[in-house]
Amino acid sequence: MANPETLIVGQGIAGTVLARLLEKAGESFLMIDGNLPSASRAAAGVWNPIAVKRFLKAWLADESVASSQAFFQKEEAFFNSQFFFETGLIKLMSNDEERKQMEQRFDDLNPFVVADETTEPAPGVDAPYGVLHIKTAGYVDVSAYLDACAGQWMATDSLVKTEFKHDDLLPTEQGWEWQGQCFKRVIFCEGISGRNNPWMKHLPLNNTKGQVLRLEIPDLEIQQILNKNLFILPQGNQEFRIGSTYEWNFDDLEPTEEGKVKLLEMLEKILPNKNYRVMSQKAGGRPTTRDRRPLMGALDAPGLYVFNGMGSRGVILVPYLAECMLRYLNGDESAIPEEGRLQRFKKKENLSR
Repeated sequence: MANPETLIVGQGIAGTVLARLLEKAGESFLMIDGNLPSASRAAAGVWNPIAVKRFLKAWLADESVASSQAFFQKEEAFFNSQFFFETGLIKLMSNDEERKQMEQRFDDLNPFVVADETTEPAPGVDAPYGVLHIKTAGYVDVSAYLDACAGQWMATDSLVKTEFKHDDLLPTEQGWEWQGQCFKRVIFCEGISGRNNPWMKHLPLNNTKGQVLRLEIPDLEIQQILNKNLFILPQGNQEFRIGSTYEWNFDDLEPTEEGKVKLLEMLEKILPNKNYRVMSQKAGGRPTTRDRRPLMGALDAPGLYVFNGMGSRGVILVPYLAECMLRYLNGDESAIPEEGRLQRFKKKENLSR
């Protein structure tokens, strides 16, 4: 590949979708991907436009769902594979107070919800306080999608699998040099590794650990995702993924017995006395921010950009935000949503002085 203009650091969902949009726009790039346990590889890929703890539409719900549906429809046609699944989700109410809160806010959740009087969404699954039926929800097979893109890019020398060291990135008169190659711009999509980025020290990027389990549950028959403090995602052949933990204090990103026990205890509250077999366990680090909004835009050093901090809703947000980021890179300063602009942290710093 001759003289790509853009270097993208990180092949998680953020970097991959942005690179695909660049590719479709006819812009060349080189992507570097390391081997850290990322959220994209560990996550179950569940997407849901409703914040079920508060019964509110999630940030940019209308825009992001429509964008993701359109984006993955084209990607599935291109790769001749299915990545985007729309299964629906049933939120089980925990008590009368929660049910009343849901009913008060139900009309504000349209068009993603439907009225549902279900009291037994599946055999052996009781919902005495009712449910919220979110018809527009599902999951993305993130690993399959990343692998499909990686296979294409490896064949065209657009992807390098190696550890990225920030010290290897050197400024030049034309832009930035990495291992003898010069680039006009560098976009950091490196997930939790962004915490070690010397150009991002002023940005509050946090690492939130999440763990998920893959289970075999022989006598559970559901087509939709169940949610009550954790999700139960059907995968076919009596296999399910459950998760996820949210851990802020931890020593590493390895799966733990404590995490497994916590998930299984929550599962028992939804499926009491159900037989199951733990098949596997994964853990990864989510790149999050204190205000739960992404990091998007130009860093202080000319030619350096960030597209990171997508958090637990990244799988549904990224296609829309990547479109915004691409317009920004092409000169539209207003393309990035105000909540995602880096200036919000500078403003807060100035107010506190």
